[in-house]
Amino acid sequence: MALPILVERITALDAFSRLHRSLPRDRGQIAVAGLPGSSDAVVLAALVAAAPNRLFVVVADQLPEAERWLADLQSIIGDERVALYPPREGFGEIEPHAEIAGERVETLELLARGAVRVLLTTARAVQERTRLPRALADARLELKRGDEWRLEDLIAHL
Repeated sequence: MALPILVERITALDAFSRLHRSLPRDRGQIAVAGLPGSSDAVVLAALVAAAPNRLFVVVADQLPEAERWLADLQSIIGDERVALYPPREGFGEIEPHAEIAGERVETLELLARGAVRVLLTTARAVQERTRLPRALADARLELKRGDEWRLEDLIAHL
């Protein structure tokens, strides 16, 4: 259940207007401090509404903090535009837990399709190298009405 009244109240504040105007034009970051409780998520939700063509990335120190952001934002704006990119459980190239690997793949797929407005992650996950974006791009196969494919080609790709 989204809570649009919170976003409406925040966007009506002069401080929010100043914050919105101060967003970097191209790549960059902005720091906002002194927001108690979940008000940071409400401000971010208001920015998402005010800047519809932007991707916002929140880099949390640890996974529990990123999960708190996820829960807060899902309550405020709904869950279809918010995604979590968790860190691996272990170090190295191997994805030791299928659930985490699946969530990472899902998030990258959503990002590639432009379906995510807020990406939540951790400092550790940002530093990890992954081959997933290339693997996803290579594995993608779009079938459209009217296309003709040889069955052997489809089987080989799948």
